[in-house]
Amino acid sequence: IDISTHESAFEVNSVPFGLGLASDIYVSGGLAYVANDDGSGLQIIDVDPPESAFILNDVVTPLPANNIDIAGDYAFVASDAGGIEIININPPQSAFIQSSIHAMGDILDVAIDGNYAYIADDSAGLTIYDISTPETPQFVMTVYTGGRPKDIYISGGYVYLADDFAGLQIIDISVPESAFFVNTVDTPGKAVGVHEAGGYAYVAD
Repeated sequence: IDISTHESAFEVNSVPFGLGLASDIYVSGGLAYVANDDGSGLQIIDVDPPESAFILNDVVTPLPANNIDIAGDYAFVASDAGGIEIININPPQSAFIQSSIHAMGDILDVAIDGNYAYIADDSAGLTIYDISTPETPQFVMTVYTGGRPKDIYISGGYVYLADDFAGLQIIDISVPESAFFVNTVDTPGKAVGVHEAGGYAYVAD
């Protein structure tokens, strides 16, 4: 969608998948990395230029892909009960699964901050892995949150976690090896999304 003029935004192009639904997207360096929730996994789309975008490659994951984050030469795909698939995307034309992180339950989100992956690990809570060596990720710790984490936002050394029926969880990760709770804020419904900006957390509830 061309949003160069907000008042007259319009669709420029669309890229059909054939099967499945797009559940998340990350755009960098003229490429769109799309999580496909039907088991097709990661689809890499050349979007330069947007008018002639096309699927460059796809990497099948064992289970549906819910969410994606990119760090350096790797895509980290939250793959439901399949855990986290760490995909080497350099070069994108021959991307492949480098390694996997097997978690406790259905993984709905993953966020990368520095050398650490923060995983929304179903009823287990927030699970942290050291990914400084993506080929052999190392478990660091799990912070039990009481809910079923749906979404992660990281800012200023804190994780803001949308934790379903448990509301908003704020976790200090300034030292990932000893992450700890700062506060819990109950919300009227089920917290499924969160974003922090300007001293406020905005929760999709």
